[in-house]
Formats: sequence, structure tokens, C-alpha cells
Amino acid sequence: SVESLFSERLPACLSDINQQSKQKQQRLDALIHSVAYAPPDAMKDGTLLDTSRESFTVAHDVSSYSLILMARHALPMMSTGSDDDDNESSDTNTSASITALSYLGATRAVPNYNIMGP
Repeated sequence: SVESLFSERLPACLSDINQQSKQKQQRLDALIHSVAYAPPDAMKDGTLLDTSRESFTVAHDVSSYSLILMARHALPMMSTGSDDDDNESSDTNTSASITALSYLGATRAVPNYNIMGP
């Protein structure tokens, strides 16, 4: 299920990536988060007020908390700028960044978007 993907498999995958980057001494310059999910039953007919607590929790765990989880695992791999050994030129001394993308439904009501909009 999508829920187990984000609660079990993603953390394990991120840990593996972290270990591989340490072994290869690789750095990460950017992390882009563009994840959104709600259980299908939360997207059916009805309104936001019809959303169950369980669907709300799953939607926020996958859509929002996954950013924190990914950032936590990425941080040790992220470039820090001038302190990085492989950055010799001052033109390349930039710190890594984390960007979270969103959807129009995050800023205004979208018909039938239900739980994904608020």
C-alpha cells in the first residue's frame, strides 16, 4: 500500500542512500519534495467535513511528514558550501537547499479536491 511505502520502505531506502553516499563521499546539492497522497475514499463524493480522522492522518503523514523524513535523511549528505572539500572555487561555494513543491489546492478551494486542498 502507499501508506506502507512511506512508513516502511521509504525510510529504509533513504538509509541505504545515506550509507552509499558516505562510502562514495558524495554530497547532495538539492532535495526536491513533491509528494501528495490521500486515500481514495477521502477523494470521493462529499466535502472536507466528511473526511475521517484516519484518512486525514494518512494524507498528512504521506504528503507532509515525508518532507521531514526525507530532510532528516538528506541532511548528513547535503553540501554545506565553503566547508566542502571538493569546492575549491568561491563561485561554486553554495549551500544545499530543500524545496517543497505544492499544488494550487494548497492556496484555494478546488472543487472535488476534498482533503487535499486545505
